[in-house]
Amino acid sequence: MKGICAWSLALGLAAISAVPAYSDETVFRYRDILELTGTVEARIVSLDPTNPAPDVPKEKRYFLHLEQALSVTRPPNGDKDLYPDEKGVVELQLMSNAPPERSIEPALQAAAGNGARVILTGALFHASTKQHYTKVLMEVAGVKAAPPPVVDGAAPAQVRNGVPPPPPVPLPALSIAAPIATQ
Repeated sequence: MKGICAWSLALGLAAISAVPAYSDETVFRYRDILELTGTVEARIVSLDPTNPAPDVPKEKRYFLHLEQALSVTRPPNGDKDLYPDEKGVVELQLMSNAPPERSIEPALQAAAGNGARVILTGALFHASTKQHYTKVLMEVAGVKAAPPPVVDGAAPAQVRNGVPPPPPVPLPALSIAAPIATQ
């Protein structure tokens, strides 16, 4: 019986050590389809961040500021170099492979312009080029408005300090079902 207990304990410890140890953050896997909530920010960035010259072309990119830090780990049988574990992620660069007629840009632009909370559907992947400005990026397949947050247990529409909350900001009507490229 002692041998079985020792063997069970060894297997349990091996299983625990095989899983990355993170804090209380939520852990996701690269390539899994998921929904994340946050606010969108638009930035003008250099297409060559290694070149400080002022005439380097610039382009607008969108970023999601997460409401809670997350961690990302590789998928089963994923390459450690292609999918390095990341923790404490609070910002994601947003990308899309949708054709122009199903572009997510109008919804992201509207959300970035008014600070609205959004729920984005998509898959996470790791930075691989100099045009990737965060370690973890999201290939976005869908954008929708998020309900107001519940703060300190109060209902979202509750009046606080005598001031009612602002009405939710409408986003452009989108029904995006852009396919997500998986590797």
